[in-house]
Amino acid sequence: MTFRNLFLAAPLLLIASACGPSHPADSSNPSPGGAEIEEFPINTTLLTSSETYFGVPDSVLGDTYLTLTASILWPEKVSDRDIRPLQDTIMHVAFPASSDDNPRHAIREFVTDVSAYQLGKMKAVDKVKKVGESVRSYYSEVSGRLIEVNEQSCTYLISFSEYMGGAHPNHASVVMSYDFTRGKCIDYDYLFKEGADSKLQGLILESLAANMAVSVKELDSELLVKPLPVSKDVYVLNGMLVFHYNPYDILPYSYGTIDVDVAPYQVRDYLTPEAYSMLVEN
Repeated sequence: MTFRNLFLAAPLLLIASACGPSHPADSSNPSPGGAEIEEFPINTTLLTSSETYFGVPDSVLGDTYLTLTASILWPEKVSDRDIRPLQDTIMHVAFPASSDDNPRHAIREFVTDVSAYQLGKMKAVDKVKKVGESVRSYYSEVSGRLIEVNEQSCTYLISFSEYMGGAHPNHASVVMSYDFTRGKCIDYDYLFKEGADSKLQGLILESLAANMAVSVKELDSELLVKPLPVSKDVYVLNGMLVFHYNPYDILPYSYGTIDVDVAPYQVRDYLTPEAYSMLVEN
């Protein structure tokens, strides 16, 4: 089994962040302008493992390879914030079949549990050695990484990809935001008051139609589900509320993953007090 730990200590320099030449941070030596630099240390570990198996499940399938891969950027510590609820949620979403709360153990389980794929007896091999029309190559992957972090919150992406035969691979993802100040995951109920769906539905339709350069009527004709469901998989990115849809959730597979931005000021009357404080006041 290939298993690697890459320790990443990433002190983020907030407030004075600009694109340009990089210079070592020295909090004891202020800049000529006297601007303060806040240091917000973030410690993460990249955990990766991959295993390939070979077998001959039956006379119909023939020679078969299965590759299982997991790659998780695990948040070990974020300054002095309580991130245990975030860690628990990552584990629950990325490895739902695991009863272990240790990410290293869960990753090992993921890449060694061949029985979950019902391919019969298979053995571990170093690499794929056979190719051709008679050889089946399947895979299942899970990955996780931080896509945004600041002093107040972070956003984490968990992606799944699998091919077990058929016309195309299957892809799905879950995106979650976490409020450091309150130690809570930011979900739909955390963000919105009751009765917000009707307002959100119209805004999502308008925003998605604009992104696709079509009219709302044209978009509505393409929807697989009518009326448009308001995704409960919603997160915060770059100060925007983002509603996340996986392939087939609302549109055909060819449209891929769909993320729709809605500005907080557009729904300020429907935000909970906690969400209003985080997204509007700050």
